[in-house]
Amino acid sequence: MTALANYRSEPLSPWFDRVKTRYTDIMFTLLGDYLMPKAKILEVGPGYGHFAKRICEAGLEYDAIEPSNYFRCALQEQGYNITKAPVPPIRRGSEIYDLVYAAMLIENLPSSHEAGEFACEVARVLKKGGVLCLVFPNYLTWGKFFFDEHYTHSFVTTPRRISHLLTSQGFDIVRMENALGWFWVEESLGKNVLRHLVNIMMWPIHTAAVRWTLEYIGLGELHWKVRKTLFDAVVVIARKKE
Repeated sequence: MTALANYRSEPLSPWFDRVKTRYTDIMFTLLGDYLMPKAKILEVGPGYGHFAKRICEAGLEYDAIEPSNYFRCALQEQGYNITKAPVPPIRRGSEIYDLVYAAMLIENLPSSHEAGEFACEVARVLKKGGVLCLVFPNYLTWGKFFFDEHYTHSFVTTPRRISHLLTSQGFDIVRMENALGWFWVEESLGKNVLRHLVNIMMWPIHTAAVRWTLEYIGLGELHWKVRKTLFDAVVVIARKKE
């Protein structure tokens, strides 16, 4: 049994559930530009199941692997067929998927070795011309909170590191977007300005002095939730070479 098998998270609030649902709808629209009709999709780490629900509503063929027993059992109770397995490897056949989607997963892999193996496995299970979509936290703005946010965060993720990882395994980067938490997918000038402003305002919140002060006055949990919600994320879409 791996550490991720025992991983669990707090239940989503109704507000955050709506945020994740809207985010997933936008992500689905974005990925639609890269998918053929009747695409076959593999999600690694479906978590609460927002992407699974959206894919199934669209009538596309959906498959998923969830390392966490907590999330897997919850999704199976909702009727989804979710495989229990550690990743990597990806225990599936070769060249059978049009899309592999993994949001907030790769940073949980133990090291660059497993991250490289994961990229190799994704390339193996994707059809030629298939698409990989990764969503991950940007360590360059998270700093030390990257490790404090979840005990499973081990592989440091930045846009340059992930790009190098994927191109080294034979992928072409076709799109990269910066987002603020789960609040949008596609960039724009206004969103980029807002994201940078928030990152600037968040800088003092990340300092030890502010953390110690808020913990001292009993607001440590609020401080953690603000940092967890307003984080700098990156969306990468990469295509397997023909």
